[in-house]
Order: sequence, then C-alpha cells, then structure tokens
Amino acid sequence: MRVAERSGAVSYVGSHKGAATLSFLDVWALHKAANFGQIEIVQNLLDLFPSKIDSFDHDGWAPLHLASFSGHVHVVELLIKMGANLNLGSLNEKGYMPIHAAAHGRNAAVVAMLVRNGAYADAQDSAGHTAMHIAAQNGDTRIIDILVRHGAAVDIRDKHGQIPLDMALKANRQAAADLLQMYLDVE
Repeated sequence: MRVAERSGAVSYVGSHKGAATLSFLDVWALHKAANFGQIEIVQNLLDLFPSKIDSFDHDGWAPLHLASFSGHVHVVELLIKMGANLNLGSLNEKGYMPIHAAAHGRNAAVVAMLVRNGAYADAQDSAGHTAMHIAAQNGDTRIIDILVRHGAAVDIRDKHGQIPLDMALKANRQAAADLLQMYLDVE
C-alpha cells in the first residue's frame, strides 16, 4: 500500500505482496496521518487494520486525540464513523480525552462534533479539568457556548477547587468570565 508521496519519493507500509501485517511504521503512519489531516491515509490504514483505531502512539495519544487537537474535522468525522472511542483517555500524565484535545486546540467545530456524537461534555482529565475549564482559561467563548448548549456544567471543580470561572479570571479572560458568570447566574 502506498501511503506517502512527496517530491517523487514514495513510502510503503502495511501490506506487502498481500501479507497484511501491522508494523510500528503502520501505527506511526496512522497517528501522523490523523495529526496532519491526511484522510485518505487514515482511511486506508484503518481499512487494513480496523482494530488500531484506538491505538496509542509513543506519547500516549490515539488518532482521535491528534485529529481533534489539530482541528481536522473530516478526519475526526471519519474516525467517529469508523467507531473511535469518543471518551478514550490518553495514556500519559494528562489523561485527556478527545474533547480536551479539541478544547486545547481551540477547535470549536470539533468540540461540537464530538459532543453531538456522544462525547461526555463534562469529562475530567487527570487534573480534574473539563473542556469547560480549558475553554475558560483560553478565553474561548465559542467553545464555552457550545459546551453549555450540549449540557456541560459550568460549576465543576478541578483538583484544586477551581471552577471554570476561576480559571478565566486568573488568565484575565474577561469575556469568558462574563459569559461563565451569566451561565452561573442562570443556574
């Protein structure tokens, strides 16, 4: 299977002469393709190795984490359709789920797609942060609004006792703080 062609150089991974065996290079290629939005390569590799959809790279990220952080909506959509676990925690100290990765990457369209398809909007990472905490710290009012419209709470405390409003204020994100205060007043 040909997966990359750049400047005349072609790289081959995966099935050679009909033998479909998975190598480190195949897993690496899947993660890199997801990270860089190479939907055709992701599709081809998952067609050959569907069980690797939730595999982890050496840093503890699955393809959906990488595509979510990078904002590759079409790759995220493909991974969802192919059955990726929307609530899979990363295998590193952060414990992020794809929704955390999307919030960190400030990818509102991906956050919306994840929650519409069943990602847990109030999922907490290893520090107790939700995507709402991350959006508040980044001052991302679009993501805050998307999360609230999909049922996310605005008053969950992290491991340090902070709610998203605290994080917005600490980061001097006044618009986010005002929006969160409004949602808190409504509750």
